[in-house]
Amino acid sequence: MREKKRRKLFWFDTIDYRAAQAWLNEQAAQGWELEGIWPGPVAVFTPARRRDLQYAVAVDPTGGKGEREEAYLQLMEDAGWHKVERKPGIYIFASVPGVNPAPLQTDPELEQKQFYQYLRRGWIASLVILIIVATLLAAYFFVVPAAERTPLISFESLLEDNLVVSALALPLLLIYLVLSGASHLRYWRAGKRAIAAGSELPATSRRAAQARQIIAAVAAVLCVGGWIMGFVQTARRESVTFQDGLEAVAQAAETAPVLRAGDLGKDGWKPLSLDRTPGILVDRVSYSELADRTLITERFECRTAGLARWFAEDMVRAGVTVDVGGYYRPSIFPMEAVELGFEQSWICIGEGWSQILLREGNVVAVVNGPLDLSDPALPDILRERLQLH
Repeated sequence: MREKKRRKLFWFDTIDYRAAQAWLNEQAAQGWELEGIWPGPVAVFTPARRRDLQYAVAVDPTGGKGEREEAYLQLMEDAGWHKVERKPGIYIFASVPGVNPAPLQTDPELEQKQFYQYLRRGWIASLVILIIVATLLAAYFFVVPAAERTPLISFESLLEDNLVVSALALPLLLIYLVLSGASHLRYWRAGKRAIAAGSELPATSRRAAQARQIIAAVAAVLCVGGWIMGFVQTARRESVTFQDGLEAVAQAAETAPVLRAGDLGKDGWKPLSLDRTPGILVDRVSYSELADRTLITERFECRTAGLARWFAEDMVRAGVTVDVGGYYRPSIFPMEAVELGFEQSWICIGEGWSQILLREGNVVAVVNGPLDLSDPALPDILRERLQLH
């Protein structure tokens, strides 16, 4: 029993209009007729009801303007072509049944001129974007002194899944722009040679078209995926606050890898909140207690030890202090490396408070509050309560 419908990926951009035409005619020769193209690169075919089916793909000369488009489509009908589909930049026509249609492309030089008139604005815009990006990167690496550079990626950005996923789309978009520009240049040169030889304009490579579209599709999926991941991460967050009752927060903190005032022999502290936020690269636990001052624990479980090392060192470089609610603010007191028996450790001492930043394996922990750094038992307490093993 023959298939009723067939779906195939339509990996063609505007520059690939001739390659798309050849591909559609191959499908027609195999007995398949184009029903339409879904939003996205999916072409739907049904069994062809006739043998004289032909396809023609033309660059859009109307700009989608109503009167011009109507006149153009009527002209094509008169020439024996019926519109099947319109995608950004191109029209797809099928031959009218029982009619031997007139060929669309008869003057290669005029065809190439029309093609580049349509693409000029988009091409120039892509080129401008590449120049701006290249200029900014050059200024960042060659003009701004290394000590004054703001990092392109910070430890805080790793905590937000939407930023992690969306950031992957940027290099892909740049690659797409470069490949697209290279394809246009190559096609323009091939077209000039064809015109000089008096032959038809060539079709672009299907493999190149597929590669460009795959890159663009993956970048688009990552952009949308980043937006979705932001909501997913928020939904997965577990939070207990003083509004749920102090006892509820204290009970949640008993088994959590956080430091409590009671672990330091301090009484009368009120638990404020405990948050667990899972992430793609980093799982975060945040806990705070309040008395005359605030005791805050931030624990980050990274996917690898190398990532944890970078995370900790970037936090030290930024010179941040953890504030109530898990916010980070620049500190006027620099962090200094110390030896506390962990793989990496730093301290920052202020007026009436101290901050300790530790890394052991793939875990980074920050404790901020009235810590007694002279207590010899403190490292063991930190190791046990923060589960730094």
